[in-house]
Amino acid sequence: MWNRNFVFMMIANSLVVGSYLMLSPTFPLYLEQLGNAQDIVGLLTGIFVVTAMAARPFAGRWLDAGHRKDTYLYGQLASAAAIACYPITHAFWPLLLLRLLHGIGIGITTTAANTIAADFIPRHRLGEGIGYFSLGTVVSMAVAPGLGLFLMEQWGVHALFGVSAGFVAAGAALGLTVRYDRRRTTAPRNAAKTASAQFDLIERRAVKPAVVATFSGLSFSVVSTYVAIYAAQKNVGSIGLFFTVYALTLVLSRPGSGLLADRKGPASAIVPGLLLQVGSMVLLYFADHLSLFLAAAVIFGAGNGATQSTLNSVAVSQSPQERRGAAVSTFYLGLDVAAGLGPVLGGLAAKQWGYSAMYLATVVPILIGLILYLKRDGHPTAARQDRSEDA
Repeated sequence: MWNRNFVFMMIANSLVVGSYLMLSPTFPLYLEQLGNAQDIVGLLTGIFVVTAMAARPFAGRWLDAGHRKDTYLYGQLASAAAIACYPITHAFWPLLLLRLLHGIGIGITTTAANTIAADFIPRHRLGEGIGYFSLGTVVSMAVAPGLGLFLMEQWGVHALFGVSAGFVAAGAALGLTVRYDRRRTTAPRNAAKTASAQFDLIERRAVKPAVVATFSGLSFSVVSTYVAIYAAQKNVGSIGLFFTVYALTLVLSRPGSGLLADRKGPASAIVPGLLLQVGSMVLLYFADHLSLFLAAAVIFGAGNGATQSTLNSVAVSQSPQERRGAAVSTFYLGLDVAAGLGPVLGGLAAKQWGYSAMYLATVVPILIGLILYLKRDGHPTAARQDRSEDA
């Protein structure tokens, strides 16, 4: 599994993810420095998810047609161009167009990177390989937001956007070293059914886990977008540590929550995870010292790690084997919706009530997700049986 192509693609994807995670807490600060109101900040921050979602199905078709290298590099080019133009653009409409272009680049690149990496993982180790591949994203999550804040504080927005674009360029360079192959897959049992299903991009059995993930994921998009502004308002420094502590807790919580879900059913991990997310939002409402912010990061990381990974496994286990790709796509579509709506709704709430109340209001969608999950899955043992039968 640890072949040259897989390792290089893993590093390249980590750099790409790091490039836009650097901008997650800093881009709103940049927009505020330009004099934009909170609702405009939220709109410009989250709007790129729209084109990222729209670009993914087209990227998938290009990749399936064998255009691995071209698709990946075109996505990188779009991302790098948008990031490089950010510091020289101050008006609303040009910034909006750049965010939409950035979204196209992110949607294409991340779809291509995951597809290419899967090409070089042995089929019997596919789940393990994808798990390792995602560790690069977690590392970026731990390092990139703090690095972005540091660059912006020490050297300004030009250094920030320059390094972010440099990460994309480095990822593109590593992508050029990968030997792309069109790999054959096992022929489906029902070719006609599969041919018609390729236009069915949504797996219905994964819709409800995806919807719960959307309500749960709104909290992460709100936190990642506004926690730096909120901390500055509270005169709390070194807030970059929040993201590092969150990411470390996320990594540590996933194995334990997965083991708990396997032994006692997914509800045993998802329900406490959602409740922990509620607790972290309440703690952020009261936070006025770095220690409280970091405590909220620990609780939030534990809750989010248990919730999202287990919901992902539920989406896959409830779907037929020949539709697992569509199930994963459907699940991540739910997270994309959360990433796009979170900054917009958070900006509106912050403008109306302030940042403290915004975090308290974020409890509402989490509780909605909890109610939907309990209504959907009142018998965790049945869900566990479905997963073991699927395995």
